[in-house]
Amino acid sequence: MKFALDENKRRIKPTKSGQKAFCPLCDGLVIGKCGEIYEWHWQHKGFRDCDSWNETETEWHLNWKSKFPENWQEIIIENDNEKHIADIKTKKGLVIEFQNSNISSSTIKIRENFYQDMIWVVNAIGFKNNLKCKSLVSTNLKELGINQNQLLNSVNELYTRELKTLSEEYKEISEDVDNLLDKVKLKQNKVNRLKEREVNFIEFSDSIIKKWIKDAYIDDYETDEIRRKIDLVDKTNLKNIRNNIHKLQDIILKNEEKLKAINNLENYDLEGIIYKIVPYNKISSTSFYKTIAILKESKNSLFPKIIQFKNEMEFKRISSKIEQYEFAINLTIYTDELQKDTEINNQKIIFFENSFSILKDKISNELYLNLKNLIKEITKEINDIKIIISNLKDKLKNLEDEKLQIFKNQKIEQDKSYKKLEKDYIDKKFQIMKDYKGIYKFHWKNERKSWKESNCTIYFDIGESYLLKRIDEDRLKKIEIKDFMNFHLGN
Repeated sequence: MKFALDENKRRIKPTKSGQKAFCPLCDGLVIGKCGEIYEWHWQHKGFRDCDSWNETETEWHLNWKSKFPENWQEIIIENDNEKHIADIKTKKGLVIEFQNSNISSSTIKIRENFYQDMIWVVNAIGFKNNLKCKSLVSTNLKELGINQNQLLNSVNELYTRELKTLSEEYKEISEDVDNLLDKVKLKQNKVNRLKEREVNFIEFSDSIIKKWIKDAYIDDYETDEIRRKIDLVDKTNLKNIRNNIHKLQDIILKNEEKLKAINNLENYDLEGIIYKIVPYNKISSTSFYKTIAILKESKNSLFPKIIQFKNEMEFKRISSKIEQYEFAINLTIYTDELQKDTEINNQKIIFFENSFSILKDKISNELYLNLKNLIKEITKEINDIKIIISNLKDKLKNLEDEKLQIFKNQKIEQDKSYKKLEKDYIDKKFQIMKDYKGIYKFHWKNERKSWKESNCTIYFDIGESYLLKRIDEDRLKKIEIKDFMNFHLGN
């Protein structure tokens, strides 16, 4: 509180911290609080609930009170033996309550019944962002503008249908032109890409043929038309030739591996015939006639003991003595056959590669011809579309001329009615600005519903140079604080 009573029952303000005085309502001891930050005020010594309606006073309370004469501030009002301190009581008997904290709807009703003639000033600074306001001047001016446009449109009603028909036709043709231009662009891009393949045709053709041979997926969808025209038999033959070449190459490789393995075996010369030392278990019994057994202990002597087998039975019987012998086989005929087979297969490969080259060239030539024809075909399509676009643009130009004439006629009619409509509009505009000046339609986000129960005038202080006065449940009026003060001070 700003005022207390001294020992002589005079209202005084604190002059220093620690100064003592008495509460005008409960006669309790109050202490002066005179700091450098907050306005000087009195505070009860210890907690004392002398007025259950009192809330802890903030700088906001004190600032508002200080705007009024001191003899209006903190006035004790008694009603039916109940006393409370009103924040402000004007010379006309109006009570002004400054409310900072939350308050229940029942408390609002009790206070309003007690004070009767009162208004509220509510600290809304903390929740002003929840207050959504919309100027009724702006809203009504907007509606007036809409009505004005409707009146102007009614003047043009005779031309609206014709304009609409022309506009729809114009829009439809414009869309057709845009779609055709997109087609031209797509087709031209395709032609450009096909021409790139023409420039790098050998690389392109080789790539396609390689994928055909490998049965690989070809994701080049743009050349599908080119590839589909190639004879399926030719593609199959091309793949078969390449497969045959690979098979022959595999056979040659295996022959070479066999010859290499034979050459790596140890030689044994018997009377000018070269045998190859081979483990017994690697020799088939049917090859007995070209196999010899050499007694190990005589192998390196001048007269080695050699067994030449006369039949399979002899070859098989020696299996019980194989640790005493080394075995050798004459592979000359076999190696000659391998070499001859390799030569024959090399000749076949040369033949197939020639056939492959001829067929590949044939297919490549067909691919090139198909590519050229496709470029020519798409280029013709582009030129045909361009002719259609040109004709459609001529139609659009004619429609624009028709629309322009309608607009001219419409302008003449507009000018006849415009002056009267404009005068009416200006008169209504100024009337709205006069009637709704400073009035806002509002709603609360997370609304404090207790204030809906108030039957008295409420002013919301949002920390600006003005207050928002509640007119009804959804309207506020902006009141400058200086005007609010002048009104209640009687200036």
